[in-house]
Amino acid sequence: MSTLRVLTYHRIGQLDESPNMSPATLSASAEAFVAQMRMVAQRFQPVSLEQVLTSIDGGPVLPARAVLVTFDDATVCFARHAWPVLRELHVPATLFVPTAFPGSDREFWWDRLHRLIQAAGQSWPSGTSSEMWRTPWGAMAVGSAAARRQAWRRLAAGFVHGPFEQALRWLRESAARCSLEPRRSPVLSWPELRRLRDEGVAIAPHTRTHPPLTAINAAALTDELNGARDDLARELGDCWPAIAYPGGFCNEQVVVATQAAGMRLGFTTRRGTNHWPAAEPLRLRRINVGRRSGPGRLAIQLSLPGPLFNGLCSVLAAP
Repeated sequence: MSTLRVLTYHRIGQLDESPNMSPATLSASAEAFVAQMRMVAQRFQPVSLEQVLTSIDGGPVLPARAVLVTFDDATVCFARHAWPVLRELHVPATLFVPTAFPGSDREFWWDRLHRLIQAAGQSWPSGTSSEMWRTPWGAMAVGSAAARRQAWRRLAAGFVHGPFEQALRWLRESAARCSLEPRRSPVLSWPELRRLRDEGVAIAPHTRTHPPLTAINAAALTDELNGARDDLARELGDCWPAIAYPGGFCNEQVVVATQAAGMRLGFTTRRGTNHWPAAEPLRLRRINVGRRSGPGRLAIQLSLPGPLFNGLCSVLAAP
């Protein structure tokens, strides 16, 4: 038995590089990422997605202090800031792609929501006041930066707890009333993804349109999973049988559908480590990396014994 630790990154860079994107998904600056990966390469055993899959089939056991580095969303900053560092340090990477985004005009809902909230004081859909915004989730103050941050959190909760299509419709209508034009997709293009695949990046599905899978109906769930699998097979020639659940949202219905789609591994955002290979392969824990996760703090999380770390995470996550 061993312990598999999985790191989750989203975006790498500086806030001012992408002012139209929500700062909530910025994991680290380019400099901080270099320091983190040097620490991982020196003190732990980076493993590949292929090694993890082989181990659950009875192949070689994972090494002690195994760490899998994953990136959700496949935004362009991965190729610009992350992959050159990972390749130089010989750290394998797994990139989870929302397959409807490459080459499209799609924008992640949280980025569009961020832009909408930042537009407070210009032309709000309530048509009454730039200080108070009427929404399906109640009236929200938007007159200050602090109020807008609170509004973003409340509105984001409305999206992830569903019904998701209703929330998307409200966002589209609100953006139209404010003349908020859609932005081009921040996700890597298919040619860029093929180049990364050829250079050794494991590319796996992150659904098609990145909905919280627990907030959509069964037909949409099947379409998101099967569609993403088929998109990758069509564009890249194959599809790794592993998926990162958008936002980490997962329940029994999602697990059953994921297994039916041929996935062998499913990655949540529940913080913790995985007792390997005894862990539930379709409910794997990860350690999300945020802007406050310096190399020292990250090393502590990676070094703690699995049961102790998971216990602490459960206590901290309790309401």
